Amino acid sequence: NSAVFYECSHLSSIYFPICTTVGSQAFHSCAITTAFFPECRSISASAFGVCKELVVASFPRCSRIYSYAFQSCFHLLSLYLLGTSVPTLSLGVFNSTPIFNYTASTGGVYGSIFVKQSLLAKFQSATNWSVLSSRMVGLTDEQIASL
Repeated sequence: NSAVFYECSHLSSIYFPICTTVGSQAFHSCAITTAFFPECRSISASAFGVCKELVVASFPRCSRIYSYAFQSCFHLLSLYLLGTSVPTLSLGVFNSTPIFNYTASTGGVYGSIFVKQSLLAKFQSATNWSVLSSRMVGLTDEQIASL
């Protein structure tokens, strides 16, 4: 659903094991720090926009990320996209995040996008992903298993 947890200040860590779509503005302006969606295939527009405290997010099966999904997540340092294909990425998804550009609030630290080593080159050359190629880290199957 859209905006279902909008501006929720009492969630810190979320785990939705069977959710396949995060709706538009579902967690917009929430106080969450970690998000794990093992079955999510689609992250809608502004789904996590302005989640200023979000540090780590994992979407192992994601196939599509819509515009501004993580915009203004000022502390997003680690995004795990460990699926078997490169998700379609809309424009503006990572605006005002350490993944796109570091800010004073992150102390000059860039964020990272973790992907399967076997897909790293495909991510780095894919439409809208290529501008983030320096933020990508390839993980081996052994490294993924130890997470």
